[in-house]
Amino acid sequence: MKEILREIWDLINSTIGVVVVTAVVTTSLNVFYQKFKVKIEQRTRYENVLGDQIAKAFIAVRDIELKATSIELHNAAPQLKEKDFDIFHPDTVRHSIMNSREDFNAFFSEINAARGKYEPYLDYDSAAYLYYMERYSIMLMKYISEHQPLDYPTAGVIFYADIQKWQRLYDALLIKRMNQQKCRLYVKSGWRWERAKKKVTKELWEKSILFKKINESTKQAA
Repeated sequence: MKEILREIWDLINSTIGVVVVTAVVTTSLNVFYQKFKVKIEQRTRYENVLGDQIAKAFIAVRDIELKATSIELHNAAPQLKEKDFDIFHPDTVRHSIMNSREDFNAFFSEINAARGKYEPYLDYDSAAYLYYMERYSIMLMKYISEHQPLDYPTAGVIFYADIQKWQRLYDALLIKRMNQQKCRLYVKSGWRWERAKKKVTKELWEKSILFKKINESTKQAA
């Protein structure tokens, strides 16, 4: 037995043995490298596809949000005759999305559709702002319907600051996220999602004109 082992050892130490061992090690390393390379390529392709989806989501949501930047003059004809008329004052303008019930419904429909299509690719804060505008829009439509003859153009002037504040804060956030894009997905459930929604609610809703108007109406009704 010892002689057999000695012969094997001598073979390994021989030139042929070195060649055989080297070939085995090289083959093993090549197999490992190929498997590692395939995994890296698969991960890269996955990140590229996911990154494209996230980028598309941010761009699409920002396109919707930017629709709230277009403004219209409210009752322009009589106001243009006033000497102290100021186009930059909130009392003289409204957002174009508030020109009519149809215009606002179209905007709301886009917000609602964006939540279903793009929310899975947004981070918690970006998704929370979209969620907020959906809820705000519902409350605004309800308020207008309950306070006739209040129409959408007039409501657009009254609640101009609410929509403007949401748009500006959301636009700044989206730009920041787009410039620092990460290939990550976020589950819209759990305490992190609830915290993001509460943060936006406290920042926007509780300081909104609509919130104050609703509270005033509730107190008067009581």
